[in-house]
Amino acid sequence: MVAITGMSVISCGGQGGRPGAMPADGTPASAAAICPDLVALRVALNDLILVRVGPAAGAEIGVRARDAGHRLDVLAARTAGRWRIQVAALRSAIGVVRDAAARLAAHPDSASITAVTQSLQGASAAAEGLLAVITVDCPGSYPPGAALAGAHVRPSRVWAGE
Repeated sequence: MVAITGMSVISCGGQGGRPGAMPADGTPASAAAICPDLVALRVALNDLILVRVGPAAGAEIGVRARDAGHRLDVLAARTAGRWRIQVAALRSAIGVVRDAAARLAAHPDSASITAVTQSLQGASAAAEGLLAVITVDCPGSYPPGAALAGAHVRPSRVWAGE
């Protein structure tokens, strides 16, 4: 599988069988088998973190957060508890983004925009933590030293009444 993220082309090799499948005995899937799930999560996280934050963005951010959460759940289920601390941190951070997005949708003011921006920064940091440990077992899907696109939400992403 080949995926393009940011300006990098990355590839994931797989072993026989269905990619990402968990063996019948319940042991974690091999690194090669989870690689497509990792790529899908990375794409969903990039979509979430690169969103333009503004007064009307609450619903869109909520949708993107739910997608990232779903991708994380798929990856977590296939790894049978591996990286559970990092998964829990990212799951919590995505929940904070969802909550902040809901507040933004209901109250599109500067405080809500700031809360969303801060929650996206937290999700980015949590994502980096998980992606860094998975890199060890899934090389090629997350090149060493490569940052999650938009990993640090810059002030220029915050709506300033433009």
